[in-house]
Amino acid sequence: MGMNILYNLREWICDCDRFLFLAEVHYHNESVAPSKHQFSHDLSGQMLEELISRTKIECDKASYCISFDCCLSPDEFVFLRETLDNVKSENWERVDVESVLRSQEMLHKLAEALDKDIMKTYELKGFPSLYNVCGVRYL
Repeated sequence: MGMNILYNLREWICDCDRFLFLAEVHYHNESVAPSKHQFSHDLSGQMLEELISRTKIECDKASYCISFDCCLSPDEFVFLRETLDNVKSENWERVDVESVLRSQEMLHKLAEALDKDIMKTYELKGFPSLYNVCGVRYL
């Protein structure tokens, strides 16, 4: 499985970001709904939980040092999960635009932490940092 598990989670997060963006647009134009679009992944709260759990297990097996799983508080994680499920089921009365925006921020925080873990893992495996080779500072 290797690093692919980290990249798979990152792909899911990118798809989820587009999903939440369409939910945000829904509040400006009700004819827009995420359910009317195709996604490569199941974008539910349960899938988020399963992906994070599987990724942690695989990374532990491979002795990767990861910390992305700690970047959200338990309350933030529950909030993000509930928002995803409400948007997926188009339960618009249970989710407002502020909830969608807050969930997007949490998802971006998760993506940023995951990107840092990918870079750290890549370097710990003995590969030179692409950013260092190119003279770019990675935050």
